[in-house]
Amino acid sequence: MKSGKLLVAIGCVGVMLVGCSGAEEAVKEDEKDQVEEVAQDEKDQVKDEVKKDKEEVKEDRVEEVAPAPKEEPVVDNSAMEKIMTGLFIQQFGEEAVEFDEENKTYKLTPDEGIAMEATLMFIGEADKQPWYDLVESTRVVSDQMLDQMGSGYSIVLVNPMNTDNYLLMIMDGVVLYNFMDEAE
Repeated sequence: MKSGKLLVAIGCVGVMLVGCSGAEEAVKEDEKDQVEEVAQDEKDQVKDEVKKDKEEVKEDRVEEVAPAPKEEPVVDNSAMEKIMTGLFIQQFGEEAVEFDEENKTYKLTPDEGIAMEATLMFIGEADKQPWYDLVESTRVVSDQMLDQMGSGYSIVLVNPMNTDNYLLMIMDGVVLYNFMDEAE
């Protein structure tokens, strides 16, 4: 590449010398054209070399790749899941607790007395504060599960009068559904 630049420089100097020299005024017009053609050819050659060098530099550049997202380490939570199931069984009874391992969901079915009380709260016949206390304590438990077991675990309070419906759903410390919100 340096030799190409040198050739262009020499060609340009030659053209200038030919144009400026009083002794060279007698040079035929076609010789002058030949010198200019050679100079132009050398310029074009240098441009081509520069273009090739730029392309090579582009090809040689290493594209920056974003680091792979950190994957959560695979942790066997089966022991913690059993502990949580045991704690829920202590609170609700064995028949009232179901753990859906595939969906990481604890389904808790309270007795019908709690459902009746919740209904009275819903229609305004009873104080709602005990329900909100239950929601907050369940949210705290869910948040602690997030810290201990990782994301994706849900706690669902099933309506015992219609087990297809939920009264409360909390995942990763966030209340996703609270049937009492529909009363307001």
